[in-house]
Amino acid sequence: MHIMLKSAVLFLTLSFVLFKLYSRYISITIDLPDEEYDFIIVGGGLTGSVIARRLTDNTSFKVLILEAGPEDGYDPFVNIPLLGPLNVGIWNDWKFKSESQSASLHMKTDNVEHLARGKLLGGTSSINFQYYMRGSPSDYDSWESEGNVGWGFGSVLKYFIKSETSNHFYPIDERYHGHEGPLHVTHSEKIGMSDVFLNAAKETGLDYVVDHNAKDIIGAAVIQTSAKRGLRQSASTSYLRSIAHLRRDRLHIVADAHVTKILIKEREDGIKSASGVEFIKNGKTISVNAKREVVLSAGVFGTPQILMLSGIGPAKHLLEHGISVVKDLPGVGSNYQDHMFAPVYFHAKNLSFGDTAGIKEILYNFPGWLWKGSGPLGNTGGVFANLKFDKLERKKTPDFQAIVIPAEADTFLFRLLISNYLYKDNIFEEEIERAKRERNGVLFSFLIHSVLLHPKSKGTVGLRSSSPFSKPKINPNVHSHPDDLEIMIKGMKWISNLTTTAAFRKIGAEVVPLVSKCRKEKPGSYAFNKCLATGEAMLFHGCCSAKMGRFEDTEAVVDPQLRVYGVDRLRIADASIMPHQISAAPQATCYMIGEKAADLIKESNP
Repeated sequence: MHIMLKSAVLFLTLSFVLFKLYSRYISITIDLPDEEYDFIIVGGGLTGSVIARRLTDNTSFKVLILEAGPEDGYDPFVNIPLLGPLNVGIWNDWKFKSESQSASLHMKTDNVEHLARGKLLGGTSSINFQYYMRGSPSDYDSWESEGNVGWGFGSVLKYFIKSETSNHFYPIDERYHGHEGPLHVTHSEKIGMSDVFLNAAKETGLDYVVDHNAKDIIGAAVIQTSAKRGLRQSASTSYLRSIAHLRRDRLHIVADAHVTKILIKEREDGIKSASGVEFIKNGKTISVNAKREVVLSAGVFGTPQILMLSGIGPAKHLLEHGISVVKDLPGVGSNYQDHMFAPVYFHAKNLSFGDTAGIKEILYNFPGWLWKGSGPLGNTGGVFANLKFDKLERKKTPDFQAIVIPAEADTFLFRLLISNYLYKDNIFEEEIERAKRERNGVLFSFLIHSVLLHPKSKGTVGLRSSSPFSKPKINPNVHSHPDDLEIMIKGMKWISNLTTTAAFRKIGAEVVPLVSKCRKEKPGSYAFNKCLATGEAMLFHGCCSAKMGRFEDTEAVVDPQLRVYGVDRLRIADASIMPHQISAAPQATCYMIGEKAADLIKESNP
């Protein structure tokens, strides 16, 4: 009888979870497109979803989205925020990999980093950590100072506001937030470890930032995140699903459609323009015409690859792969930048139940998540700090970020989490064995991610072959500029030194020397931090591979209206157009880019 009762409870619980997720999912895709549309959007990710929604506000525009991956569904990994890290390397990930880095990534197999990018409707917004950070106003002002008129913070703020519905439960500066946008934004829930970190940061002299999406962002703050009632808010769930079934007459979405190239026509006067796209679905090649424009929103790696396969890019590189040159644009793929990550792990012997998110806390709070979306399952993090080390650069622009992940992991859970992150075999075994002997199998109580916000190292994205199904050749050139490593080490020293604060001493926190190669160095020392910083990079925030800039800029691919130089009726709108990195994860910025791009397109197509 006892077993039957347990089974009944388990069955009812699982049924409720599936219903909670399934209720979000009604198919909004079609199998095959019509022959012609006003606009074709390549990529159903973050910016592409925004543009499609805003263009179809006009009932006279007919729009097609072509998404290479499947439709997003009720998969728990996609919908439950805490499971976000498990999306790396599974069915919804493009599974891009970097080229081998000879001077770094010593923790990774063949010195190669996994570059996670979402391959499903909603794109990377369907698999990311959901941080909603806009960065510093000075980031956008610097874009404008480089010749990108209309992209300063004063001009783009309205698009951030337009995209957002604020559901914050801690104080914010209302002047910087919206209440009528499709995307629901809220705070991460503070737990015990959140206050420990905020107090420790204050002891080091950092101010508390009430609203990190307002004017001043240097200091410590509670993270804002794209979530609603404990479930992920992706570009698909926020921008498409609420309107797609109402706009079937003018918005068509085709999934599993792998775009192979942009179709280009040349007029008698020599002007070249985009006329449509070619894609493959279920082994069949299909062409679709665009009466007005093609918008390329395939992401930091997909966008330059499709451009080059279409004959738009560095002429020499195209000819090496047997591709006829339509437009010689040396900047395509030349300015790739990414934030570099390196985690510092901690064990704390004096934490209380609920101070971090462990298995016990998840199970205890499970009913609360089911009924109202509260608890660890619906919470992607907690708190972070922005720091400034390089005083010569822009004064209000941080160059380093420390993000607290208040999640406890035992040895089994840790192995599960890292299974697709390309770590070399046995590099954690010494500390795993120690954890079994001394800490009842608890490997760490929480971790703090070190994030280099403005790398001076630049990488490239190129073709591996002329096949559209070959992964692009991605070389991030990690730490190729010496300043990058020095900033990382300074930031990691700040993180390690938190153990000297009263707040960290109270919980008995110590740095865990998790990586075997680094264990011979004293935790927190220069050599220890350098070992960690050069061991991995993670590279979750790629940008800038088809940058926006002046015509005279040899790296520029698009103008400030996002029009591709030398090819009419072709625009790019995604993270690849960013001139340089921002002081935050790029999600919020990509929503802004999509909102602004939609206005630019509508202005050109009255």
